[in-house]
Amino acid sequence: MRCLQRVLFWVFALMVSAVHGADVYREDFVDGINGWACLSGPLLQHTNEMLRVTFVVPPPPAPPVPTPAMLYSGADASGGAFTGNYQQAGISLLGFRVRAVTLTNSAPVLRWASGTNVFIRAFGDGIAQTGAWYNYATSLKDVSETEWSQEGQATLDREHFAACLTNVTEVRIVINNPSAMFSSQFELDAIYADQLPAAESAHIAGTDAVIVWSPLQTDLTYTVQEASMKSGTWELAAALNPTARTHSIAIPLATNAGPRSYRLKN
Repeated sequence: MRCLQRVLFWVFALMVSAVHGADVYREDFVDGINGWACLSGPLLQHTNEMLRVTFVVPPPPAPPVPTPAMLYSGADASGGAFTGNYQQAGISLLGFRVRAVTLTNSAPVLRWASGTNVFIRAFGDGIAQTGAWYNYATSLKDVSETEWSQEGQATLDREHFAACLTNVTEVRIVINNPSAMFSSQFELDAIYADQLPAAESAHIAGTDAVIVWSPLQTDLTYTVQEASMKSGTWELAAALNPTARTHSIAIPLATNAGPRSYRLKN
C-alpha cells in the first residue's frame, strides 16, 4: 500500500514606519527605478524594464578605486514594501536576480538593517559568466550562522535576528566592482520579499504523489527531492518550472513504496 506520510519544504538558499509597511512584493522595474538608489560610485539607470548598474573608470588624475555598488531600498522605494514589520507581513524570504553584461563579478552580498543593527548574507556562488541570469535567495526563518552574520558581532543571536525583523529599515544589495581599470555593467530585473514556499496540499492519485507548492517565483527552476522516512537520504525526484505562483507536480511512486518525505530546493 502506498502512503504519503508527510511533505516537507526546504529552501537554501528586501523596516517600522507610520506610513509604510512591509508587504510581500516583487520589484520588476517595469515603470522605472521606483525609488531605489545607488549609494556609492556607479551610475544607476532604468533600461528595458531592468535596473542597470554601470561602473565607470574615473578620468586621470583620479586613481582607479574599485568602489562597490550599494543598491539601497529605504522607506521611499517600491512604495515602502521592503521596509516595516516582516513578521507581521509573513515575509521569510529575500531574493533577487542579476546578470553581468560585460565583466564577471565576485559574489554579491545582501544586507538588511533594523536601525543600527545590520545583518549580512554573503553568497558563496559568484557570477561566473556574462549574459546569464544568476538567482540568489535566502531564508529569514531558521537562519544559520554560516549564512547570516551581524555586523560588529562575533556570533549571530537568532532571537535578536528575529526581533529585528519586526522593524526592517532598509535593504541593500552590494555588487562588487570587478575591475578598477575597465568599465562594467550589471542588470537586475527582480528583487523580492516573499514567503518561503511550502506544500499547500498532498495526496495520492493512482500511482503518483501529487503535491501543490506555493508561493513560487515563475522565473526560477526548482528541484523536488525525496527521501524515505528511515534513511533520510535525499534524492532528486523531479524538476519544477512553475508557470504561476501556485504549481502542482505529480511524482511517480515506486511499487510498494513506504512513507516518503519531499522537499523543494532552488
